[in-house]
Amino acid sequence: MAKVTSPLFSMSASGQLGKSLVYMTWKGIDDVRQYVIPANPKSAAQTTQRGYFSDAVALWHATLFNAADVAAINLWAAQSAKPRSGFNQFVDSVVTALAIPNTWKAIKTIVVSEIQAAQFTIAAVGTSGNTYTGKIGLTPSTMNTTFEVANDAGTLSATPATLVANTTYYWWIDDTTASEAGRTGIVKTKTAAA
Repeated sequence: MAKVTSPLFSMSASGQLGKSLVYMTWKGIDDVRQYVIPANPKSAAQTTQRGYFSDAVALWHATLFNAADVAAINLWAAQSAKPRSGFNQFVDSVVTALAIPNTWKAIKTIVVSEIQAAQFTIAAVGTSGNTYTGKIGLTPSTMNTTFEVANDAGTLSATPATLVANTTYYWWIDDTTASEAGRTGIVKTKTAAA
């Protein structure tokens, strides 16, 4: 990397100069490099991978997520080692599933109701005929307890029970159907006081 001081007789510069040089700041260091048009071989593998990304982005826009869905996906993204948005987390998960290859089936329209001291009721929309299971725990990174999720023609319901009063729980629902994938984000729910 070429470090530059007072590029182009100024304190800083950015952008291209003709089709020969590009000036930029990288990690606080003024830099200049040769203008290069990156190769785009359009190999079969590259085209397939780009198709996965296109499908994942289209699925994000086509799925009518409610506010609880988006908040859950954002909390899921916050658990990643790399900073990312909920959109990035969703696209990454869908691309990973499609590459296996699995079909991604969205789980959406999360509603939590009947919040009591020892349990609460979960409802969501899934895919008719698919099987689902849930995970619940006291932190977003340790959800080790499994709970059953019923599927009545695509309407999912569950009631995690024997919970502690006035306690915050984190949970998510996973599609466990063979050759399919899908999950909610991480939902935060607090039980009622005793």
